[in-house]
Amino acid sequence: MSHPDHATSAGRPPLRDVLLPFAASLACIGALYTGDLDTQLTARFFDEARGVWPFRDRGTWPTWIHRGVTDLVFLTALSALVVAVRQRFKRADPVLAARATLLVATIASTTLIVALLKSVSPDPSPWDATTFGGAITHGKLFQSSVPPGHTGHASPGAHASGVFALMALYYCWCEAHLTRARIALVAAWLAGSAAGVNQVLRGAHYPSHNYWSALLAWAIATTLYFTLFRGKLGARDTPR
Repeated sequence: MSHPDHATSAGRPPLRDVLLPFAASLACIGALYTGDLDTQLTARFFDEARGVWPFRDRGTWPTWIHRGVTDLVFLTALSALVVAVRQRFKRADPVLAARATLLVATIASTTLIVALLKSVSPDPSPWDATTFGGAITHGKLFQSSVPPGHTGHASPGAHASGVFALMALYYCWCEAHLTRARIALVAAWLAGSAAGVNQVLRGAHYPSHNYWSALLAWAIATTLYFTLFRGKLGARDTPR
């Protein structure tokens, strides 16, 4: 009889799994900051001849994806909240309740913290950067130069952050189904990257903005798992 794979004998996720999203996101940021690759990649989607971002306007497929991803993340969080509340009131499945609570808490916390950071960030969207006809000189994280009368408020990337928050699914499953958890982790990181690329297409974000969001989302999920849940959601189907 086969058993679900599981983390360590103590039920804790392997350290290499915890470090992987940090390492991958930091590697991307480092590469993007090398030789201003951040701007070079973004410039591929700017129509210099017309001075416009072709995919910025409503009615283009990136705007549809933008709306769809936003709705998907919201519905995921709402569904997780309903499951968490229902299971706790009925006391039917405490493990499912804990998993749902971690997921909705990660999405909500990531959304809030990214929004707060954006509200004080000097970093511009590409469409507001001097390179593309705007007024703000884009720099590394929180190092952009903003002239009087203008605002940045574009970093970290909010749109991708909600998708990156789904990396919390790793912690939802790692105690009982490590392979499933790892697949969810990689899938969420790749999906967040794809959502970020969609924003780069529109001229809304530089690529680096999105990987700072990935770092934040994973840090929040990890912090919640090891503090709020003390590194253990309870895995009733894990063999002992």
